[in-house]
Amino acid sequence: MLTRCGRTSSRPSPRPEPRYLAASVGSIPNFARVIFASFAPVMTGWALDTTQSFSLPLMKCACVTLAGALGYPQLVRQPITDDE
Repeated sequence: MLTRCGRTSSRPSPRPEPRYLAASVGSIPNFARVIFASFAPVMTGWALDTTQSFSLPLMKCACVTLAGALGYPQLVRQPITDDE
């Protein structure tokens, strides 16, 4: 735990600090995004071969992006603050 002057304190923190967990917690959805992003070209190519049009694959991408944008404010309600 860092003190205000930048030195570490000798007493252990009773709970993990949220700012230190941000990278660990953020890596989980980042990993999921990478996995799903690697399947996106395959699924787009399959939909293109099936329909012979880019309209349906691009509309699906737009719908998923819109759903993510609308869901973001519901998932992130408060910023992580330093409550020292």
